[in-house]
Amino acid sequence: MLPLKTVALVIGMNYGTYLTSSYLFKELCVPASIWDIPTSLLTAASPACSFLVSVIQTTQNNYAVAFASTLTAVATAALKA
Repeated sequence: MLPLKTVALVIGMNYGTYLTSSYLFKELCVPASIWDIPTSLLTAASPACSFLVSVIQTTQNNYAVAFASTLTAVATAALKA
């Protein structure tokens, strides 16, 4: 049971990081109106926006790894029983 609790904690932390990064990306890097488009061309290429995109991609990959690892652990436990 401990590995499932650990995975749940990791997924929860990962989800919080994903939501925070997505919110910051939306607020800082995505234009809110037609008039913001010229300035967003500069901000979207900024290191901060690139970092946020990288964090979002990494958290998505972490979900896949956590779910695959959990399914593998459950299947292995079922086969041993």
